[in-house]
Amino acid sequence: MDVSMRVAWIAGLVLIASSAMAQMPRVMTDLECRSQLTDALNNMHLVDPLDPMVYSYVVRVDTAERIGTNTTNYISVLRLFDNATTTGELAKAELTTYRGVNLMQRVVADGRRVWAYDPTRNEYSVSQYDTERNPRNADYRKDFVNSLREPVQGVPSNLINLALQSGLGGNVGSRDWLPGFAFQGEESVAGDTQTIWQALPDNTRFARFDLIRDTNGLWQLDTARIFKRETVGTQVRELDTIISFPRDAFGNRLTQTANSVEFSFRPPARARVLSSPRPIKF
Repeated sequence: MDVSMRVAWIAGLVLIASSAMAQMPRVMTDLECRSQLTDALNNMHLVDPLDPMVYSYVVRVDTAERIGTNTTNYISVLRLFDNATTTGELAKAELTTYRGVNLMQRVVADGRRVWAYDPTRNEYSVSQYDTERNPRNADYRKDFVNSLREPVQGVPSNLINLALQSGLGGNVGSRDWLPGFAFQGEESVAGDTQTIWQALPDNTRFARFDLIRDTNGLWQLDTARIFKRETVGTQVRELDTIISFPRDAFGNRLTQTANSVEFSFRPPARARVLSSPRPIKF
């Protein structure tokens, strides 16, 4: 091979290598991951076009619990309406959880009270997060969050954690799902998708967030996956959770209004009232 051919051959190899490198996803730093995830969490809010301080959203979590050869499926749906104006502050929510097709728990925040209903036992509890008369409770939002979280444990707690990070308590910001581990991330070559995650070295626990860029150039949380594998007694238990956003027939994410029927609760006939919330065991 003469010198000119050798030079051309080497140049070709360099070009191929450069092209391959150009097709690789862009690696994201921990700081960039946190910043992008915070933006996506903030963009979870579907803002009312008539009032920028009013927003709502609907989030769903599908969880498969695998113990040995047995699998149990759970579905939880969180519906949220939030008016953050100082004069008209109003927070409402509904959280339903099903085991298979059977309703396990319904928690409703109607603007003043949180009702937690167990249909299996036909029992409910009620706690108040607002006063009956003006002026509004100074700790309205804090009491709303605490009252909503109290009866919720296990599978649907991932929804509450995500809602808190998206501003349920008043502040938006990504937080560690696995404390002590850095966020890692990759952006696609086209720059229209990102994958951000925290994981243990052996992947027995991880939290992964898939982001997409919308037509306005904003990063949106498309789906998330929370995974945990542990040994319980002599068996391996896995909790595999997928978080998504339900859409209507036109592909638009679902919204709520202050008057949505999901935010009302009436105790069923012969239901027994409890003195305090009793978390459902999952």
